[in-house]
Amino acid sequence: ESSGMTGQLAAADRARLARLGIAPLATEDALALFDAALTIEAPAVVAARFDPAALRSAIAEEHLPPLLGSLVEEADARPEPTPPVSLKAQLEDLAEPERARLVLDAVRGEVAAVLGHDSVDEVDVEAELMDLGFDSLTAVELRNRLNALTGLRLSSTLVFDYPTTLELAEYLHGELAP
Repeated sequence: ESSGMTGQLAAADRARLARLGIAPLATEDALALFDAALTIEAPAVVAARFDPAALRSAIAEEHLPPLLGSLVEEADARPEPTPPVSLKAQLEDLAEPERARLVLDAVRGEVAAVLGHDSVDEVDVEAELMDLGFDSLTAVELRNRLNALTGLRLSSTLVFDYPTTLELAEYLHGELAP
């Protein structure tokens, strides 16, 4: 149910919360948790419902904030580690046109994931990211996802410095190309 706190959330915001393992609460359940929280003598209490499978997935993909990561047992959360092939390593064996295409496809994939799109085809590479629905929170999420994908330490102003998917991909290609 939409309320004063959730009524302004866009579909991308709800999708981002779901990817982090934060599940919606029915109003009745939320009010019951609020009442229960008032009886607890703790400095801070959060009334929330978490989706353990989504938490495990977010941990496995390294997209979960550390505060939420403590909610899932480490042994339960992590599958057997298989070292991913870095984007930089994938570029080494490709010719130049294929390198640029791979980086663009990777960036489009991350933009689509952050915005909650089902397909990269929904991402116009020449449109401004802010026009596609990015805000400060999704900009940080994209930067974090690209950090993990590339192994680079990217600036927090990344989507403002490179405002389209194409410009962002070109920048990353220049940073990653052997």
